[in-house]
Amino acid sequence: MQLRSSRVPRATLRQSVIIAKYGRPTSAGLWAAHGRYAEREAATGGNPLYAGFNAEGEISLPQTLGAWQKHAEQKHIKRRKHQPVMFRFIISPADGDQIDLVEHTRAIVAYLETRLGHKVEWGAAIHTNTGQPHAHLYIYNQTDRQSFRIPKEIISNDLRQYSRHLITKQLGPERPYQRLRREARNLHQPRPTLTDRSLLNAADDNNVVKLKPPQSNPTSVTRHAHRISRLRWLQQHGLAERLTSDTWKLVDDLPAQLRKLHQLHAMSERSRLPVSGQVRIPRGKTQLYRLADITYDETTSRTALILERDGNYYFHLESDRQRERRRELGILPGMDLALRATAFHNRRDGSLVDYIDVLPLHNDHHCAIADRAANANTERECRKWWKRLRDELQPPIPETVLNVAYRTKVQERSR
Repeated sequence: MQLRSSRVPRATLRQSVIIAKYGRPTSAGLWAAHGRYAEREAATGGNPLYAGFNAEGEISLPQTLGAWQKHAEQKHIKRRKHQPVMFRFIISPADGDQIDLVEHTRAIVAYLETRLGHKVEWGAAIHTNTGQPHAHLYIYNQTDRQSFRIPKEIISNDLRQYSRHLITKQLGPERPYQRLRREARNLHQPRPTLTDRSLLNAADDNNVVKLKPPQSNPTSVTRHAHRISRLRWLQQHGLAERLTSDTWKLVDDLPAQLRKLHQLHAMSERSRLPVSGQVRIPRGKTQLYRLADITYDETTSRTALILERDGNYYFHLESDRQRERRRELGILPGMDLALRATAFHNRRDGSLVDYIDVLPLHNDHHCAIADRAANANTERECRKWWKRLRDELQPPIPETVLNVAYRTKVQERSR
């Protein structure tokens, strides 16, 4: 079912943003962790319906997503591109505080099922902890369809347009004063906004924006004031520079810089710590940190370590292998850690990929070895002390019948 053209002009439709991602079960308990993050009480405001629901009613997202992962792992498909995936959507209407997001999410899933021609299994949660209420939607298909996919045109355009039409039908077309009010709410938000888009459209090839005097109507005067307010906020965060009274220069790749700022802001809110940036360690060097907290990065869907060093807080995004390694070594918040930056060759294109190895420091002996690695004058010396620390932290090989028999056989040969 394609969307029919509406009599409402496109410029007056209510705004709605839909972000889609998908992933495979790369590590144990990964999808259940997504469910725990989505239905945490701090994000849902304690509303039981917001914590987890589907078409029938309330559900437990960790149990549902965990069952999906078990089903996906039982497929045993050799080719990775044919493995089952779980789709993750973020539905964020601009007027999310004025509509029923639960029913809105159910309507979007019903439209998606109509477009696909079959039912899907899904679960969702509503987050109200930010200034913009939004829904986290998870979709999976436990049928025998190994090639279950959602077409790109549905994800990139149709779902968003359908969401906009639903909100416009419920609240009516967006009036100019309502659009200005929405712009005013986002003037100090650490993310790309409509005002940023208008500034980038008005900038030249050197990212220089020259503000024109506003017209005599109130709408033009208000929008001009919004641009000045947004430029001053960007200047405070080092993303814009004022050249003259009406000329500003924006940084290169402003949307990407704003997304990084939003990532820092979100991590600071979740951990309640002033996170100042990402961990930066020169290749081949070792640095010592204290693990302050373990949180979740919604932007990259990865676990983040909040690390403290000299009173400053930084974050480090873990890969799936690093998360499993952390659990094996028993790394917990409050422990001292040693981080070493290294690199390995990518098998596909031969390029160097930066990698940060993390080891815990359980006692003073481990701290002494880590200090020698951090204060080493050469990379070879640093690698030697790091290898010694890693060898001491390796878990002992369990005593099995085969190990005992092999050791006995070696001892008999040595005699």
